[in-house]
Amino acid sequence: MIGSYPVCITRGGVLLAAVASLWRLGPPRRAAGSNQRMTWEQLWDPLQPTEQERRMDPRVVAATDHEVVVLWRQRGLQSSGRRLDMETLGLYGVRDGKFARSQMFYFDTAAVLSFLQKPG
Repeated sequence: MIGSYPVCITRGGVLLAAVASLWRLGPPRRAAGSNQRMTWEQLWDPLQPTEQERRMDPRVVAATDHEVVVLWRQRGLQSSGRRLDMETLGLYGVRDGKFARSQMFYFDTAAVLSFLQKPG
């Protein structure tokens, strides 16, 4: 299980039944001017106010018993109307049938950083 989402084991690999929930488990980040770390959810929830921004359109690219590679879209919307919409590759580790780690590979990290650092 990943939270309340099941991990489905199939012959030939592992498939995550609810890949769209995985973004919530991303790495922590420090809030501006603070020693407090923000969770992935705290960072992205305000930037994904509607279902349109939360939609990931995930596609499993490859899977083994221990890893899953998923191509998905990272979307966001700032209050100014500025949008982010790009492909992202996620590498997810699975151990004992459970989600163990995640690593995201953005195709344009400069665009993501600019979007996150320059609020709308």
